[in-house]
Amino acid sequence: MWLQRDDKLYKERNGSVIQMTDRLHVFYKAQQADLSLGDLGITRAMNTGEVWERVANYFDRAVEEFSSGYTQQWEENGNLTIRPVAEFGL
Repeated sequence: MWLQRDDKLYKERNGSVIQMTDRLHVFYKAQQADLSLGDLGITRAMNTGEVWERVANYFDRAVEEFSSGYTQQWEENGNLTIRPVAEFGL
C-alpha cells in the first residue's frame, strides 16, 4: 500500500513503512536523465512553472525550452516524467 504524507511517498512493506525516493525522469533532446526530485527541490505542491524553472536550471537552459515543447506527468508512485509533447497526424 502507498501512503502519502507531507509531500513524501511511503510504501508499506512487510508491516514496515519506508520512505521512497521520488524520481524525475526527463527525456530531453535524445537524452534521458533519472534524477532525485528531492535533489532538485521539486515537490507535488509546486506549480508547473516552478517545476520548469528547476529543470531548466539543472540543464542550464532557458525555461522556454521546456515549457513550450514538453509536458509534465505525475505518476501514482510519486515520480515525475518530463517528455516532449506527442504530435499525432501529418
